[in-house]
Amino acid sequence: ALTMDALLGSLGLPRLRDLEGAVVSLGEAEEAGVVTLRIAFPPDETVALWSIRKSTGDLLATEVVAPGRRNGRRTFSKHVEVAGRRWPGEIVDTDAEGRVLAHTTLAVEALDEGAYRQAFDAALAGRFDVLTVGPNEPTLREARQALAKGQAGIEERLVLALDRLAAGRHDE
Repeated sequence: ALTMDALLGSLGLPRLRDLEGAVVSLGEAEEAGVVTLRIAFPPDETVALWSIRKSTGDLLATEVVAPGRRNGRRTFSKHVEVAGRRWPGEIVDTDAEGRVLAHTTLAVEALDEGAYRQAFDAALAGRFDVLTVGPNEPTLREARQALAKGQAGIEERLVLALDRLAAGRHDE
């Protein structure tokens, strides 16, 4: 039997206990072998519906249903198994009237270690030319305090430099 935690895990989702506040239910769809996962977050009446093939755990479709509002649908098809996981080969987004908005074709393949390293390095090649700062950039006050204490790092110095540029005081 397919348990809710097994189903969520096969889709890379959190376990049921991690969906705190959500009302999650599982029911049979009209098509044999397909289940519908229904996720609602009360008091909002919006509900996410996921159609899943029971035998493989393939995600077949997602849609969001809201009272008084028609939404589109995303369908997943041509699934393949690569490296022990199931991947869709085709994703189609449609609007509420069924018109195609986007059609994506994916080629999923397993790579040996050398090919993986080469593809990984190529994907990150430009990243080393970019300054990446943390998600919590300091305020101007925090940056000034850190500079006064001799503890200013690159993020604080960037905030101070941008403040001077914005004030038109490039020479400070």
